[in-house]
Amino acid sequence: MKLKNIIIFLLASLSLMSCRDDNYADHVDAENEAIDKYFKDINAVIVREKPAQMSGEWLDSNNRKIFYRTSSGLYYHQVALGDTTATKPKISSTVYIRYAVTDLKGQMIYNVMESNSPNPVKLLLTGSSSDIYGAGFQESVMYLNKGGKCEAVVSFKINNTYPTSQEGGYSSKDLEYLPMLYDIRLVNVE
Repeated sequence: MKLKNIIIFLLASLSLMSCRDDNYADHVDAENEAIDKYFKDINAVIVREKPAQMSGEWLDSNNRKIFYRTSSGLYYHQVALGDTTATKPKISSTVYIRYAVTDLKGQMIYNVMESNSPNPVKLLLTGSSSDIYGAGFQESVMYLNKGGKCEAVVSFKINNTYPTSQEGGYSSKDLEYLPMLYDIRLVNVE
């Protein structure tokens, strides 16, 4: 009798896992639609090659924001270049950052800019997807120079993990498949 119960349990587990895969595909489709809509709404330009170093914000000749889509799927927009002579962040660097994160509709999720937090966030860059600051967020930070600013659209597919919502009322379940827009400033690199 125990063997029968084990087999039923295994079949039920496999059934649930296959349903989850279907839901995952739906989440990916929904995310792609949300990201496409966001860029269309703000009239942004998406490029596959990183723009040449510009001292200010990446804008095209029509004053539209340029977002560089990296091979990982991150969308990166430079707002301010920062100090190109300072140490550049890399894996194993300790960085001090300020950031705010919203959903693609502008609903605030978390904010540690000056007005909300007295100290910058200290972060050891690991490049790991298991880190609370997922691989996509960390990749964004590694493109920055000290004093630089960026906007980054980070997909859940590149480990955009955020366990809680400080301001937006999102649950951890809501955040699991939500693409997010980060506004990041690199304060310092050690």
